[in-house]
Amino acid sequence: MPKAPQGRQRDRAPARSDAIFDRMSEDFARPDGRAEQQKTFDPAEVRGLLLDAARARQVFTYGALLGILGHTFTRPLMRQLCKVLDRIDEDGRAAGEPGLAVLVVRQSDGLPGQGWFVNRTGLYDDLPLEWEGLEARAYTEARQAEAFDYWNSHDR
Repeated sequence: MPKAPQGRQRDRAPARSDAIFDRMSEDFARPDGRAEQQKTFDPAEVRGLLLDAARARQVFTYGALLGILGHTFTRPLMRQLCKVLDRIDEDGRAAGEPGLAVLVVRQSDGLPGQGWFVNRTGLYDDLPLEWEGLEARAYTEARQAEAFDYWNSHDR
């Protein structure tokens, strides 16, 4: 088989690792085409937004919350945001407060993401086994009502 001339690459389909790299690069792309730098979210800012939502009896989609925080939706940013949401709930649980992360839901079905349910396994006896469907919806709505009621009856 003849070698490809130096300075030119042979025409070929991208290797699997190239496709993965391209997908990862898209996750970090910004609307202006520059690479997204690693961002961290201020837990106090996120908590403040969630408290305002609870007092207004409102929920956010993941994308809307990222938008309010000045970002477009990307998987890496959503993963970082979810870590902050879990931390906010852990701190709230230690203070005897209901969870606030339940106020952030998927646009597609109005439920928290799978990770919200998985990360609470073992913490709550009444957590549904499935993170979709009627049982998950009823559980989510009950937790949201707890947050709404609690933060509407406590000092600002």
